[in-house]
Amino acid sequence: PSLRGTGLEVTPSVTGVGRWTNESGSWATPNIAETPLDVIRPSVDLRYGLGPDLGFTAAILPDFSQVEADVSDVRVNPRFAFRFPETRPLFLDGSEYFEDPQETLYTRSVQDPLYGLKLAGRDGPWAIGVLNALDRAPLATFNENDTPGFNEEDIEGRQAMTTTARVRLDAFKTGQLGMTIADKRIGNDLAGVTGRHHSVGTDIVLPVGGRWFTGGSVTQTWTGRAEDALMWGQSAAVFVKREGGQGTGMELTAMDRTPGFRQETGYSTQSGLTSLASELDHTFFLNK
Repeated sequence: PSLRGTGLEVTPSVTGVGRWTNESGSWATPNIAETPLDVIRPSVDLRYGLGPDLGFTAAILPDFSQVEADVSDVRVNPRFAFRFPETRPLFLDGSEYFEDPQETLYTRSVQDPLYGLKLAGRDGPWAIGVLNALDRAPLATFNENDTPGFNEEDIEGRQAMTTTARVRLDAFKTGQLGMTIADKRIGNDLAGVTGRHHSVGTDIVLPVGGRWFTGGSVTQTWTGRAEDALMWGQSAAVFVKREGGQGTGMELTAMDRTPGFRQETGYSTQSGLTSLASELDHTFFLNK
């Protein structure tokens, strides 16, 4: 059922789980319940409209049982991490308001949320996205090199509090200014913090003329275990692009990351690298 009011929608639900095994021709129920929530799982989703394009969403024990499962991947080389698309409504709705050039937020890094709170939408020239979630089964650091992060021992039996905020302002007619902050804290039932990650980033897009744009972004991170000093890192990028359409479009991007750069709320698997990437496209229009 749903309770609807002026801009308010509340959706409670209950999911039940039962398992049986057939041993020697007789059915038996194994002891699978470590907690009552393993058998009967209540859930509440709440949505409240703060304006025509701005809304607040909350979910307690969100039920993702009806979400389509991930397509199985073929791990020829398991050394490399796999990135999966987001399909869970709590994180998928309004995800465009959290997008930034450094890809600070990868919502699949929140694996099993106890709850999630989200504010997302637009108010005039401002675009806003704020997310807070408590993950009961956090994942280890996505990393392909030897840059320190959080390994399996650091997150075993612990929870993680993830908070991300993104603000973007439409400026310079067709350009924009943006700022993103992120915070992730790992702890033993949050009684004491055992690991911390902080991130602050800014970005700008400037129209040059016609379909040409230039801009850049800088993100600073601080990551470490509670008993150690936080490790600092930085990722900076600049770009020049010509938007596609009729004719030729292109983009040229240069990026540099220091060895200490980490992205515990995102999906940056490599640090200590410098790269140069380019894209080129051409659109043909045929007269009939």
